[in-house]
Amino acid sequence: QARAPYAYGCKKHIRREGAILKIEVVRRKLRSKGMHHIARSFDVKNGFYSISRKAIHDTINRQVDPLDRPYLQARHESAYVELGAVDRTDALILQLGEGAQQGDGVSCDFFNDTYEPEVDKWRRPYSSSAPNPNSIR
Repeated sequence: QARAPYAYGCKKHIRREGAILKIEVVRRKLRSKGMHHIARSFDVKNGFYSISRKAIHDTINRQVDPLDRPYLQARHESAYVELGAVDRTDALILQLGEGAQQGDGVSCDFFNDTYEPEVDKWRRPYSSSAPNPNSIR
């Protein structure tokens, strides 16, 4: 589950349209109060695949018990995709070079633990003067 208040990824039954709707509600509330604002939204296309192997390893080293790190890193390093066809006896095996596998139980955690701290650093200079959207009535 996403932990950041701005994140909608990796939540069951939540779609990006929910984020768009939330931004629109806040925008209308601010406008009705005569407040000026800037809204910034973005979607990470192919987010699971975009994380570098180094970033995943850094996240593992930061968040995982030292005794478990080699196993999780080996699990990630040896991940592959196997493509087969009913009319062929051979299969195409592709080793992953970067990113995490979508649908893998830890992919959301890898993505959130790698991506959200960087977004938080990027937002920090702007968020100190911004009103809390939940406090606007």
